[in-house]
Amino acid sequence: MDGCAPPLLSGKVLDVRWSRLFADLEGRLEAEQAAEVAAEVAERTRIEVGKTVLADRLRAAVGRRVMITTVAGTPYRAQLDAVGPDWLIVIDDRQDERLIARASLAAIGQLPMAIAPPYDEAGRQIAQRLDLRHALRGIARDRAPVRVVTTAAVVLSGTIDRVGADFIDVAEHHPDQLRRLRQVSAVQTVPMHSFVEAVRLR
Repeated sequence: MDGCAPPLLSGKVLDVRWSRLFADLEGRLEAEQAAEVAAEVAERTRIEVGKTVLADRLRAAVGRRVMITTVAGTPYRAQLDAVGPDWLIVIDDRQDERLIARASLAAIGQLPMAIAPPYDEAGRQIAQRLDLRHALRGIARDRAPVRVVTTAAVVLSGTIDRVGADFIDVAEHHPDQLRRLRQVSAVQTVPMHSFVEAVRLR
């Protein structure tokens, strides 16, 4: 023994400890950066979802079966066939077409998470012109027998005679008969805000 104390830590041990320290610091930094990125992505996602409108969700579901519940009836399954600015058309299991006012939807089940891209300016202007009144006028021109349902669950069977700015006239007659004056039992006027759906009967 020469009386000299051995070094407490060799250079090799110091190198290992510094390496561990830096590795630990780098790991924490990477975790913090990953957390920041995840938070930013989540925030951007929330913002984008917040801008999503129901029409874009519905347009992404065209051709798929959904579960529709209106304010006037029980749920039923149907295929979503077309979507307008304030209406949608579904085809039920009996192949009856239903024109439904979007304002009367109580719930929609089985919608996909996909979102259709928004219209460009030209597409938006065209879509706005094809509103509920336009769709109802198409049914009235066809003189097709329909079953009209209101928000109060009033059911009228017959033909849509006229479509005004905020109402429709329904000539009531048996759905198996053509609209003839002698067949019409009454003409009912339905305010547009009370309209739920018109089912085109086959």
